[in-house]
Amino acid sequence: MDRHAEQPKRGKNTHKIQCPSSSTSNPESEPEEISISCHVPDEIITEILLRLPVEALLRFRCLSKTWLSLTSNRKFIRSHLVISSNNDVFEHHRVIFAGPDESSLCPRSPLKQCSIHPELPKFLSEATDFYPSLELNDTSCPEILGSCEGLVFVSCSSYYLWNPSIKKSKRLPDLVPRECNFCFSKYVCGYDASIDDYKVFKISIEGTEAHDTIIEVYSLNTNSWRTIEGFKGDPYENSFCFVSSKLHWTTCPTFSSVAKIRCLDLTNDTYGEVEQPEFGDGNCFYWSLHALGGCFGLCCYHQGYDLRLDIWIMKEYSVKESWIKVVSVPLDDPRYGYEVDTKPFLVSTDGKILFKFDVCLAFYNPKHKSQPYPKFDCNMSYSLGLEVYVQSLVLLHDND
Repeated sequence: MDRHAEQPKRGKNTHKIQCPSSSTSNPESEPEEISISCHVPDEIITEILLRLPVEALLRFRCLSKTWLSLTSNRKFIRSHLVISSNNDVFEHHRVIFAGPDESSLCPRSPLKQCSIHPELPKFLSEATDFYPSLELNDTSCPEILGSCEGLVFVSCSSYYLWNPSIKKSKRLPDLVPRECNFCFSKYVCGYDASIDDYKVFKISIEGTEAHDTIIEVYSLNTNSWRTIEGFKGDPYENSFCFVSSKLHWTTCPTFSSVAKIRCLDLTNDTYGEVEQPEFGDGNCFYWSLHALGGCFGLCCYHQGYDLRLDIWIMKEYSVKESWIKVVSVPLDDPRYGYEVDTKPFLVSTDGKILFKFDVCLAFYNPKHKSQPYPKFDCNMSYSLGLEVYVQSLVLLHDND
């Protein structure tokens, strides 16, 4: 993610707020807008607003037309998202997860969310219920498929991009059904900073041959799908990610001399290859690709006597020398070393990492060598997805 996002333009406007009218005693009367002289420069006010949580900004929009205009500006929204995402204590991030409500006979159940804190068991047990702003019916049960840059990708009868922070959603157009019987389908969402666009990929694989892979791409800017013709990728089905305007995948589930990381540049539909880091000596490991803080990332699961999870990040895309190993997590349980559903969500600058491991959520601090594996209260064997999103003002419609 660009830490130097362009800041919104600031003028020297008079700030106005709405106050109850003094000419009436009726408490339900419409507030009148009055001008208040303010000696705080606009630049300082903007910097303060950029660091406030979304909930506060939504309230402040009702107080001032100037603040409403400022906080609705796309540049302000982007800058606010960058600052919130780079908060090292994850103050603006939320864990969101779904699962059936065992106390009800109805399969529809609320989602749950909570803030992020090293004492995860306490916070997860206090997760609050909320219903998404989607087109739900009595049997709808939303499934969380991914998240990216303030938006959550959800399946619920149809597919949606959803901003839980402002309670807005965008229903994706239906895809044209295909006659082929695909043995595997995967969805990946991502943000394309080069054109300020959110994308969703549907990867469909029939059999094991490369020519049996079909890639369909949704663009929020155009609100339409397109098919990548003649895809030539030889992908391994479980590992895809979208970073730097490119879709990435591995050609083999385990690292070896023949394993490669390939990519497709969506700006010109050209194929390429990403150089791997120097892993050094070690046992065979499984690997997966991830977008971490806007950077291209790798997870390596080492087996054998030295069970561990290594997280690598390419700080400067396409520069091999910029690969760094940001954290190495020791694994005490042998079952964690073999194809366990693992996904890193957040990595701080000092190496703290929040990641999903099997049916657990772990918060690892290398300074304390702590590795708790708190369980969720809900039955994760029936879970319908878990993600981490950053609270944002990102819009989904021109008239939001």
